[in-house]
Amino acid sequence: MVASVGDRNLSDDEIQRRMNDGIRRALKTPPSPTRELIGKTERAKVQRESREIKARRATPKNGEAS
Repeated sequence: MVASVGDRNLSDDEIQRRMNDGIRRALKTPPSPTRELIGKTERAKVQRESREIKARRATPKNGEAS
């Protein structure tokens, strides 16, 4: 079997080597706990910014409650 990548053809040995390298890299990568990712996504950043904007709008200018 020969696979084409761009303008190159890969032999079975090259396909096997790349597959093994990818698996090896994946197994060497340390796990990343979900706890580290909480609040760091793009969606979380946008929500945080919009929450701050809404909080500023809700505060009266003269400091009195309405």
